[in-house]
Amino acid sequence: MPKSSDPTRSAFQSFETADVRLGDLKPSPYNPRSIDPEARRRLKDELRKGGLAETLIWNKRTGHLVGGHQRHSVLVELETERAAKAKGDRDPLDTLVTVAVIDVDDAEEKRLNVALNNPNLQGRYEAEGLYAIFAEGGVSAEDAGFGELELEELFADHGLDTALTESLFRGEDPGEADAALLGEIMDDADAEKKAERQAARENAKADAPPKARTQTVDGEAIDRDDPRAIKDSRQTYAGRAETQNQADYTLLLVFRGDEEKRRFCEIVGHAPGSFNMAGEKLAVRLGEPGTADQLGAAFARPAEDDADDAEGED
Repeated sequence: MPKSSDPTRSAFQSFETADVRLGDLKPSPYNPRSIDPEARRRLKDELRKGGLAETLIWNKRTGHLVGGHQRHSVLVELETERAAKAKGDRDPLDTLVTVAVIDVDDAEEKRLNVALNNPNLQGRYEAEGLYAIFAEGGVSAEDAGFGELELEELFADHGLDTALTESLFRGEDPGEADAALLGEIMDDADAEKKAERQAARENAKADAPPKARTQTVDGEAIDRDDPRAIKDSRQTYAGRAETQNQADYTLLLVFRGDEEKRRFCEIVGHAPGSFNMAGEKLAVRLGEPGTADQLGAAFARPAEDDADDAEGED
């Protein structure tokens, strides 16, 4: 088609943009979405680093936010903190923010509120593409807003062990030992290349001395040098877990204070601000030489505490 000398706006764009006070952006009272504390912490970190890179959506007819409730809430918090540091008399709610403005009735506003956040109307992450981004370095999964447990679940079907997932989470070089996995993931649709790699791997194993590199998946020791075995084992585990979806696979640890929690996280190599830690990762940490002794020393209770407990049992 020939280019138009006078481009026109898309007939499907239903919004305009305007600068609106934060205080005039009223959260919708019916908004059905919420955010857990850990996800909100990550969102706040992202807004600090990258700023508000996507417009909020506001219905000027009702004054309600239609899209961006969580970002608006965090933005108000950040502007309040900024005003407090400035020690002036600026009202953070007077801050202007550029928004997408629509003008619709209540029914259409509610429909858009749900549709804009409906995961069934959105794309999904392809593990292959994410792996390529994180494995190249420069961008970590943590900086992109993923939790470590979420990352492990996303890559579970690709045979990535805990150590490799941790390197992707932190944006570290995964190292040569796992370079073959990148090729397998990126060429997953190419059956011929996949078969050639598998044959080469099996031939190399036949010529090499036996190794004792194993990874525990659902209590079973799996050869870490055989990604296929790990993948099959995890698929079996996932299928069994799905049939038992009423079971609780979480464990809550309660500490006697922030310092005790910080010390525990330091010893087992876990971020204190993260609420999730894979049981497999914790088991690996506990199996490392010296870890159990460090925990024992850090959590040793004074004799008088044991005496007090004994008195309380009488």
